[in-house]
Amino acid sequence: MDRDAPIRLPSFHRQITTIRGWGRAEPQDLSAIGAPTLIANGDHDRMVPTALSHDMHARIPDSTLIIYPGAGHGGVFQHGDEFVDAVRTHLDTNS
Repeated sequence: MDRDAPIRLPSFHRQITTIRGWGRAEPQDLSAIGAPTLIANGDHDRMVPTALSHDMHARIPDSTLIIYPGAGHGGVFQHGDEFVDAVRTHLDTNS
């Protein structure tokens, strides 16, 4: 219920081609990010694998990571109320 529509094969191929090219690039130094950073993803995201959110969180100092259960690429919409609360808390805490 309230899950992402299945991705169409042509879209999936374009996404994978882009991700493959990006994945072969030299990793950027995310430790230079000084702004408070909120990272949100679903636990079943096929477009941006959830593991990449964990990696980003590990490489951005003092970042906050939220992984929404039972959610895909639209996790912030599937868990809209919780996401809005998290953004408000993030902004209030880091203002």
